[in-house]
Amino acid sequence: MELFPTRIRYTAMSLPYHIGNGWFGGLLSATSFAMIAQTGDVYFGLWYPIVIALMTVVIGTFFVPETKDRDIFAVERDVLACFVQWIQAVSKSNGGEPCQKPAFMTRPMRA
Repeated sequence: MELFPTRIRYTAMSLPYHIGNGWFGGLLSATSFAMIAQTGDVYFGLWYPIVIALMTVVIGTFFVPETKDRDIFAVERDVLACFVQWIQAVSKSNGGEPCQKPAFMTRPMRA
C-alpha cells in the first residue's frame, strides 16, 4: 500500500486489487473443475489456489520494497512546497524572490 502517495493510495490499489480478485477468484471454480476433469483426481484442483498463493508470496518478498522507514507524506510536502514557491514567485509577494526551500527538501533523499 505504501508504494503510492497517500492522496491516490486507494485509487491506485483498487483497480489491480479488483481485477486480480475477479480473474483469479472468479475463475477459481472453473479452473479447478477443468483440472479435476483432466486428471480425474478430486484433490488436483487444490493446486491452483496453492500456486497462486505461492506466487503472491514470492513476488511480495522479492519485488515489493520495504517502506518501514520511508516518510509517506514526503511527496505531498514536496508538491505543496513547489506550489507555494511558484505562487510566491508569480505574485511577487516577497519582492520577486522565490522562497527558500524548506528543510525537508534540502536533506539528501534516502533510497
